[in-house]
Amino acid sequence: MPDPSERSMQHFSRAARAGVVPPSFSELVDAQRRRRRATVVGATGATLAVVALVATTVQATYDDQSAPTPPATSTRSPEPTLPTATTGERQELTADDIVGGRYSQIRDVAVAASDPDIRAVVWGDCPQRTSCDNTYAVAVTADGFEHRTVHRLNGQSAPAVQAVGDRFLVGAVPGAFLLDPDGTRTDVDVTRAAGPVQEGEVVISSWRSQHFAVDPSTATAHLITVPEGLITLQQGPDGRLTGAGFSSQVGRSVAMWSTDGGRNWDSQPFPPDFRNLLVDVISSEAPGVMAFVAGGDGATLFPFSKVYGSLDGGATWSTFEESPGDMAYVSWSLVQPNGSLLVSLDAWSDDRAGKPGSHPRGFYRSNGGNWSDLTFVDDSAEPDPEFLNSGYSVDDYTVDGSGEVRLWVSDYRGRTYESGPGIDSWTEIPAR
Repeated sequence: MPDPSERSMQHFSRAARAGVVPPSFSELVDAQRRRRRATVVGATGATLAVVALVATTVQATYDDQSAPTPPATSTRSPEPTLPTATTGERQELTADDIVGGRYSQIRDVAVAASDPDIRAVVWGDCPQRTSCDNTYAVAVTADGFEHRTVHRLNGQSAPAVQAVGDRFLVGAVPGAFLLDPDGTRTDVDVTRAAGPVQEGEVVISSWRSQHFAVDPSTATAHLITVPEGLITLQQGPDGRLTGAGFSSQVGRSVAMWSTDGGRNWDSQPFPPDFRNLLVDVISSEAPGVMAFVAGGDGATLFPFSKVYGSLDGGATWSTFEESPGDMAYVSWSLVQPNGSLLVSLDAWSDDRAGKPGSHPRGFYRSNGGNWSDLTFVDDSAEPDPEFLNSGYSVDDYTVDGSGEVRLWVSDYRGRTYESGPGIDSWTEIPAR
């Protein structure tokens, strides 16, 4: 099983440069069908991958990226093969070796908003099957992997990929590049000048708690200005920037948000009983709705203890208690366009080796805005009898015009599944 801590958590936002009128975000949001990246936290036995916010300590880990490699040539997708072994040191693997390796595992998946056959998948070489080298490659396709182009990602630690329209942004700054469906790659040029973000720019996080804005049309990036202490950052469909960080003024973690593209910020301290809990932002597709999930120490899994949120743009806040009996462990969460909460619960405290507990694993959704009242989504039966026990991860999602969510998930065996709108069906799709 892969270590989900190697999957980078991506954060998105839009804003405006200093001195420029705050932008309207509707055009860009409509173009991308209000898509947001999934936050991957972890599966059974995995190390916590979410950025942790503790009252007395603030720490963030980001990918250390280096310069990308030259373009690769386009090829028809071959059958997976095991790279040839050599005596002594292992043979240098090509991008095709990594993508097609028998023991390679999926690190991340991104799907274009306009066409699910346009997608990119990051693969990692895992010669020991239970652990992976820092050897990665990305495969991109415009036709559902009838054909593909591959690129090796030298020097990148657990690189991630995200869709930007019909293109893909691979890796983190510095070292990120844009990838077209035909395999053309364009290195992102970085300037250290900091400022608010222009409309159309995509915000990604990097190491040392820095956030960069990337303009996909020019392949340029710059540092953005954020409040002191802010760690995580996401954007809603209405352009709202939502983050979490530590405030030295109040002496504990706080929620932070901006409604004008990052020019001005508001904050709300988390309740005192959150002091020793890890906190992360929940992606939200509902305008004006902000949510945060809180759990325990995160040594292995992320306990689904509490959800803290506002349904009215920060005017009022509520705490929703989760898992009052057997503890559930959450790996992914989303506020849907209708305001309901959708979560993936990968384990329960009464699970035992080889014997699942009394609660089903999988997706749960709330009864409207009552985020404490969750029901198992039993019409989203797993696509394979062992799938929910295989350490799956939610890689990407979109929201269609009617507000229905579609998911893309994968497991350590390299299987990728696409759900129907509303998570009412599943289909296995090629990933290389």
